[in-house]
Amino acid sequence: MRKIFKKKYTNFRKCLIEIKYDFELENTGFVPQGVCAIDDKIVVACYDGNGNNNSILLVFDQDNKKMLFLDSKIHCGGICYHKKTDSFFITGKGKGEKAFINRYCGKDIVSAKEKSTIVVDKILCVDEVGELYSTAAKHSSVAFINCYENNVILGNFINYKSDKKGTIKKYRCLNNGELSVYYSRLSNHYSDTQGICIFKFNGEEYYAISRSFGRNRNSILNIAKLNNNSFQNFSTIVMPCMAQQVSIIDGKMAVVFESCADKYRDTALSNSNGVYFLDLSKLLTCNDTFKDFCRGDKLFIDNKGIKMY
Repeated sequence: MRKIFKKKYTNFRKCLIEIKYDFELENTGFVPQGVCAIDDKIVVACYDGNGNNNSILLVFDQDNKKMLFLDSKIHCGGICYHKKTDSFFITGKGKGEKAFINRYCGKDIVSAKEKSTIVVDKILCVDEVGELYSTAAKHSSVAFINCYENNVILGNFINYKSDKKGTIKKYRCLNNGELSVYYSRLSNHYSDTQGICIFKFNGEEYYAISRSFGRNRNSILNIAKLNNNSFQNFSTIVMPCMAQQVSIIDGKMAVVFESCADKYRDTALSNSNGVYFLDLSKLLTCNDTFKDFCRGDKLFIDNKGIKMY
């Protein structure tokens, strides 16, 4: 068990199975954002914290790892892989540019050599309210994305100080790797959402929502059920600061943190390097409190606006 967990994050420690694939990103400027799996490989997406909009993929398997460059100069965010269509989706936007979901071919990522460049296959444009296929798109906040069965789920980021709610949309993935024009919509009352995934356990379907409140506060992982088109919180876990995407990989929940990046390492509450794998059954038994969330927090006085769920 790593030193940072010695006295904190009791429930998170209980759920933690293992930490794998240390990133070795020190002095590179890259910041981890997304995590998913392609076949037997784990993929982590990172953006360039130096502001150059160069994004990379770190691809790991049991014995090897490689770094790949993306041809599109985007500030990459969430990632996911749809196996049936071999579609690897990345959210992001260029500096001062439109927001996009970029589709890459999974086989290109698997077969690519170390430090080669992956070429985008399709670009899906996203407009101000998260609609696909708009020609007038400018800036958008597609903060997270994931695949579940034959669907792609994406949503926007809403700060806890806002009086608005976020939106989650579920699109059907078509056979050609495009996304359907039609979608179902959910209202997301979980502020500061950075990642989402859906999983089934004992026949029940659950949503996992990871939420980050910056380098000086702990993160929250909410596990919820969908009841009459609204989220009903099932369990709550306080995590180290700066949690990003969550994904289901081999029956476990994977999560990455951006606190290990150069721009945050020396100032963040904790430093979490690698892919953290959590036990799904144990995640369903946790209910941390606001007191747990504030433990070690440097901004306690400003936390009254943050809701645990």
